[in-house]
Parts: sequence; C-alpha cells; structure tokens
Amino acid sequence: MHASDFSTLIGRLEREADAHPHLYLGKVAVAAALGFLIPGLIALTILACCLSILFALVTGGRPPFLAAIGILVGGAMLIATIRALRVQVPEPDARLFDQTEDGSVLLLQLVESLFVVVSNSAVRALIAIE
Repeated sequence: MHASDFSTLIGRLEREADAHPHLYLGKVAVAAALGFLIPGLIALTILACCLSILFALVTGGRPPFLAAIGILVGGAMLIATIRALRVQVPEPDARLFDQTEDGSVLLLQLVESLFVVVSNSAVRALIAIE
C-alpha cells in the first residue's frame, strides 16, 4: 500500500466517522471486542465442561471423560493466552521536544530520531532525509 492509498483510506474513514459517529463507535467497539474473543471462547469452553461434569454428578451419572479433557486443554490454553498477553514491553527511550520550537524543526528532529531507532533498511529508505 502506498502513502497516497493510505491517505485516501484515512480520509474516507474520517468522513464516515463525521457523517455517522454512532456507526463508527460501533465498529470500534466490535474491533475492540474481537481482542477478547479467544479468551472468552476458552473461558466459555471451560465453563461448559464444568457444567457438564456438575450435571452428571447431580443426576447420578458418570462424568464425561471429554469434559475433563476439555477442562485440562482449556486451562492450558487459558494459561498460555494470559502469559502471551502479559508480555513485558520495555519502555521506549523518550525524546523531549520543546513546544516553543518551530513545527518543521520539531518534525525534522522526530524523523531523525526515528531514522536512528529503525534498523530495517527498507523502512530507513522510506524515511531517509535528504
């Protein structure tokens, strides 16, 4: 995707958000809810397995073996998901900018600092300062 395509998409998104703010809010809420989909499904699976075992014990039947396996597998998946979500990200090196500076100087300093931090040669070529 080129920068012009990205700008076109952003412009369309901004116009849509201005025209229908509630629809935009709903789309953002759905996108945020998708982040909770996998942990929610895992928890729902564990709950269904527990209820299946509880129902079997209350009615005097034998608890299903697959429900016990479901609890074990669901628990392992839940632990792995929680560990993956709790990854410690180091705090980035901050560079303070004075707000009294000229905007173009501020932007140039920001691009220069980004150029120093980025190690990917393709990205470095994209933000190269001439």
